[in-house]
Amino acid sequence: MGKGHKHEEHQNMEAWVISYADMVTLLFALFVVLYAIGETKLRKLQLLKKSLQFAFSFEGNGKTKEPGIHDKGQDGRGEVVQAAQILTAQSQSMRQFLSKELPEKFLEASGHSLKIVQTDDTVSFVAPLSAYFHAMRSNPLKSDQISHVLADIAGAASTFTETVRVRIEAPNVVIGRDRQNGLYVRSGRLCVDRLYFLQEFLSNVHNIDPHQVLVEFRYDDGPVYPPGSPSEQGWEERARLTLAFSNSSK
Repeated sequence: MGKGHKHEEHQNMEAWVISYADMVTLLFALFVVLYAIGETKLRKLQLLKKSLQFAFSFEGNGKTKEPGIHDKGQDGRGEVVQAAQILTAQSQSMRQFLSKELPEKFLEASGHSLKIVQTDDTVSFVAPLSAYFHAMRSNPLKSDQISHVLADIAGAASTFTETVRVRIEAPNVVIGRDRQNGLYVRSGRLCVDRLYFLQEFLSNVHNIDPHQVLVEFRYDDGPVYPPGSPSEQGWEERARLTLAFSNSSK
């Protein structure tokens, strides 16, 4: 064998492992960074949610309905500097929605005005009973538009609502006879059936729990009208349905 003869170099068949390991390491680092960014956004969203709950959930006594974040890290159930009215605590767009857009939608859908009453812990919507239901029928609501408007009212008010109260006040009039026993049927019977229907309807609105919805019926302070009385006509126009959304559980 001559002195100038060179040995053949051995070819490394596993060199790819190094590049593969580098790629896996880089991918691992990428997913760690993405996971860390996702955690940060989640924390920010949680803080934003709590802050919004604090901003939109004032109670009349100066406390918030849900825990929130404000000065010096105190939670929202602590006392605030000054008790604020519910609707004055809302953003301008919220007040505009409740005070302007909803009545306009209600007027367009029903042809009746919608009266809004605001206190420090309650907002109430009052309208003729005939605006919601067809004459002498307990369900469904008068139109799909009314259903949407009623759901909009409940959904908008649910941002600060602890209790939803539904009350019907109606004249005490005879509206028919019971087929089984022949006794007179008064307006209260139909109104109670309508209250149960509304209770079920509102319980299915987003963000409202069934236990929050309370119903009440009462005859108005007028006289009891006998069968066939002229005052029997148009009693559903005179009856009033009130939806009250409140932070008070009493």
